[in-house]
Order: sequence, then structure tokens, then C-alpha cells
Amino acid sequence: MQLNNLDVSGCTSLNFLNCAINKLTSLNVKELNNLQTLYCSNNQIKDLDISNLPNLQVVECQYNDMETLTAVNCVQLNQLNFVVNLLTTVNLSGCTSLVALDCSNSSKITNLNVSNCTSLTSLSCGNNDISVLNLEGLNNLTILSCYNNELDHLDVS
Repeated sequence: MQLNNLDVSGCTSLNFLNCAINKLTSLNVKELNNLQTLYCSNNQIKDLDISNLPNLQVVECQYNDMETLTAVNCVQLNQLNFVVNLLTTVNLSGCTSLVALDCSNSSKITNLNVSNCTSLTSLSCGNNDISVLNLEGLNNLTILSCYNNELDHLDVS
């Protein structure tokens, strides 16, 4: 049996949530200030807002129908994986602790700005429609995989 709906809004002490491999179309985690790890892969989630969760460190949300991902001011977030989605908009403002980002095979992304993610060491964004990739200030970047995009120019200086 797979879940269609999940309401965890009253579980404010929750620090680990694994709701992967269900049929969820939405997931509200806004009040979960103690949440550290979120696994919500293999669902049908359209939009995910994980903003302002001060303790969130790991998010695995690959294989969804996600069009919008908002992760503003997730100051502890260090690992984010959202491969194979339908994303057009990704907002990572204030994710200064982000170390690993994988958004490969999310074919509708055209612009990816990770310039404020100054701790980033690994970026995988291959097989998208990215025509603009801003890597400014990513002095710690050691792994970059950006194959099969629409990039005409890439400045890694």
C-alpha cells in the first residue's frame, strides 16, 4: 500500500522523515524545524519548499514530478539530490553549507545559479537544458559534471 497523502505538520520534534516510494503529490515540512534528513524520492511531488529549516542537512528527492524546488536559508543543508525531475525553477539562496548538489536529468532546468553556495565541492548537473551556469565564487569545487547541456560558454576561473 502506498500513501497518497501525508500530514506531518504537528510532528515538530521530527528529525528524520523517510516517505519515499509512495504516491505523494505534495509534502508540507514547513513547521519541522528539527528536521535533519528528508527522503521523499520516488513520489509524484510537484513542488517542494524546504526553506528556513535550520537543522536540515540531507534531502533526497529524486524521481518525482517536481517543477519547483525552494531551499532558501537552509544554512545547514550539505547534501541535496533531485535527479530525474521536471524542474524549471530552483532557488538555493542562503545554502552556504551545501557541499554536494546533484540535479542531473532534470531536463527543464535552463539556468542554474549556485554562486552563493560557497561550500560546494561536488556539482552534477548533466543532461539538462542549462544554457547559463554561474560558478562564481565556488573556490572549493573539486567535481563538476555538466555534460549534455546547452552551454555555449563556461567560466570556471
